[in-house]
Amino acid sequence: MWPGRTVAERLRIRGGPEQIAGILRAEIVRGEIISGEMLPPVAELMERFAVSRPTLGAAFRILEADGLVTVLPGRNGGTQARLPDLVVASRHIGLYLQVQKTSVEDLLEAQAESEPICARYLAQRCSVAGLSELRRCVADQRAIVAAGIRTGADLAKWVSFVAEFHASLCSNCGNKTLAAQAGALRDVLDAHRRIGIREHTRPGVDLPLDFIRRAVSYHNRLTELVSARDGEEAERHWWEYLEFVTTAEVRTRDISVTISLFD
Repeated sequence: MWPGRTVAERLRIRGGPEQIAGILRAEIVRGEIISGEMLPPVAELMERFAVSRPTLGAAFRILEADGLVTVLPGRNGGTQARLPDLVVASRHIGLYLQVQKTSVEDLLEAQAESEPICARYLAQRCSVAGLSELRRCVADQRAIVAAGIRTGADLAKWVSFVAEFHASLCSNCGNKTLAAQAGALRDVLDAHRRIGIREHTRPGVDLPLDFIRRAVSYHNRLTELVSARDGEEAERHWWEYLEFVTTAEVRTRDISVTISLFD
């Protein structure tokens, strides 16, 4: 539904694209405009808000930067609503942290404080489907280890499975705020993992096979604790795992350096 506006309402919002974007943003977030639905034609929105085409276009650009609309080109194109996406937040937070010269150590410290809590809630609240997802991640890791990790491509594949496991841990923990916090750091953590892959695939550097085997063992043990609904032990176990990872990081790289999304 697209209710009309009175002349007084039109005059109040005539001031700028930010106000128009704010109205449309609220309607998308509240579900009054459904994700995937095309917004009305430009001429109709110009009439609704009593604004010019450039002003409306500026409002669309604000919403596009927020990740709430996609402008589709072509004769049959238009402006399509989208649900909020953590990808946009993750990108902005990653850039912000880099501008603030945030260190790798700072990032690992935050992860070590938040993920064990997610692990506790995961064990207490994880669904059957969530547990199956975790087990699949572990099975994928075991399969690639059994096949042999011999190249940088093999290592990168294993690391992608590790990233999936961490994402599944947080997304299935039953706390949306914690899951969103973890998701918002996705770009930064992915950049950190890419640097780690490069460090371990330089000429003359052995692949970290012992580390990989121990990490897979930690991941498997967490799935067992989740299955047993042992939240307290799951939290302790995951804290121990992240300590193990951080210790390994300290041995292989300088974690005082600033994180970078562009290395």
